[in-house]
Amino acid sequence: MTPTEINRLETLIQAQLAGELDSGECEELARMLDSSSEARQRFVELAEFESALTSIHREPNIQGAEYAEAPPEHLLSKQEKFWKIAPWIAVAACLLLLLVPKADLPTDSPDQSVARLLNEVGSSFAKNTENRFHPGSYQLNKGTIHLGFINGAELVIEAPASFHIRDEKYIRLDYGKVRAMISPEAQGFTIATREANFEDLGTEFALQVDPQAGAGTIHVFEGLVNVRHPQSNQLIRSLTDGERGGFLKGEATTDSPETFQAENLPAPGRIGLKRWQASHEKLLTDPDLIGCYFFQRDPQCEDTLINSAGSSSDAIIKGARWVTGRWPGKQALLFDSDTDFAEFEIPGDYSELSIAAWLLVDRLDYTLNAVVDSNNWQPGDIHLQINRFGYPYVDVAGSRIIGAVPGWASAVIKPREWVHLATTISLDGEKAFTYVNGQKTGEFPMRETGLIRPSTCRIGNWQSNGSDTRPRAFKGRIDELVIWNRAIDAERIMAEVERGRPSMDW
Repeated sequence: MTPTEINRLETLIQAQLAGELDSGECEELARMLDSSSEARQRFVELAEFESALTSIHREPNIQGAEYAEAPPEHLLSKQEKFWKIAPWIAVAACLLLLLVPKADLPTDSPDQSVARLLNEVGSSFAKNTENRFHPGSYQLNKGTIHLGFINGAELVIEAPASFHIRDEKYIRLDYGKVRAMISPEAQGFTIATREANFEDLGTEFALQVDPQAGAGTIHVFEGLVNVRHPQSNQLIRSLTDGERGGFLKGEATTDSPETFQAENLPAPGRIGLKRWQASHEKLLTDPDLIGCYFFQRDPQCEDTLINSAGSSSDAIIKGARWVTGRWPGKQALLFDSDTDFAEFEIPGDYSELSIAAWLLVDRLDYTLNAVVDSNNWQPGDIHLQINRFGYPYVDVAGSRIIGAVPGWASAVIKPREWVHLATTISLDGEKAFTYVNGQKTGEFPMRETGLIRPSTCRIGNWQSNGSDTRPRAFKGRIDELVIWNRAIDAERIMAEVERGRPSMDW
């Protein structure tokens, strides 16, 4: 702000504190506060000074002195400091509201949805549908969706399907295939059809409705389902664990269509896996890939982590164990010992490099915990690590500017949650960045000179260079690792997050 603007600001603030502003001056002050952080800071300082003067005049001390001595500012708690100037903060907030058009003010519009989209793969509706589902009709033309209702009921619906949601405990299925998982809290959830109504009493079942005849076929995996007449609501039959039945015109049929393979309807956890598998081919066409490790177990090579693209080698697994990854059917490597790792080679020299991994941290045992580290520590070697506080950290031997403080952001890696960790390094751009779930978390200054030369690397560990023997073993699961020979941009990193996210509400 210019000296003239500062003088005008202080004049307006003093007038406001004295209660002498007219409407035009009030709007002028509001605009100054809205447009300048320096103005807002000056407002707080003058308001705090005014508050201090007021307390001096209002609080005579117990010894009869003319003024009470205020406690030193550094002895005031944060709460005390806040309440001293809270009235003036409220005044500033009210001033700023003068600048908000009435149409822009938030209005009370409670969410009327009864279900939300938890996951999907290749889904396409007849008309645009958001992630929240309200009472109404829907036609799923392609793909598979996983809906979660507000009462805890969950439905997996496979296209082609047409259904109508009446409320959180009742839908009508015109045709299609559904897998229902009904919690005890949602007992009584009903899937109505033209030929019969299926009332769930806390269970899991699959249902198919034929689009022509409207006949319904049900397979109960677990629990109890009451089948009722669509008009009279009279009980036709009850089915329990493992039972199967067909229903037409409000009656049980003598046999059920064997074409309905209930077990092939995907369980909720497999929808994300199908979506992830569908993305493989597109990723593998990227000409800049150095390595692409999908962590899919090969029974013929239990100790090998296969590279599906690029010039880096397969990784030899030492100690780490095969376990479940982001979804059932997806494998991961579990690193739970200080001696666990998977070792591979990244040949060549680079001026840019990007690494992205999906991982789940069990705990952060050490000051630095290795995700991908070059063995030893020679010029050009790389380290992608997580510090004890959950912040990712990237380094290139001989290139990172020592002593430069990283620009940490708020996103950190928390234990027991699947996260997407990425780093991009550009020596030409003299910067390296780290990202957690697509959000930039750190900025690391680099020198333009030198090269990135990863050579022999370890996933989940580091081979000491002899001078630094502190352990850096990663403790947790990793189930995907992708490496590029360029610094991919933030948009591409977010696309990788979307490609591999465990679920829609993750």
